[in-house]
Amino acid sequence: MKDDLRYILGGTALGAALGALVGWLYARQRQTTGQGAPGRRRGVDSRRVMRLVWSLIGLVRQVLELA
Repeated sequence: MKDDLRYILGGTALGAALGALVGWLYARQRQTTGQGAPGRRRGVDSRRVMRLVWSLIGLVRQVLELA
């Protein structure tokens, strides 16, 4: 795999993960200030979120290490 393509794929996966995290934090902040949809409040297990984050980091590392 070409080096350029490897870094593009790694950056894409990392950008998607960071975008999802920021979107989740923003939605959570809006709910605490009362601006979110009142009927859609659900708790998110922080352990599951951290497991997802570590899995995505592992995925990015594997993509970057492809030879």
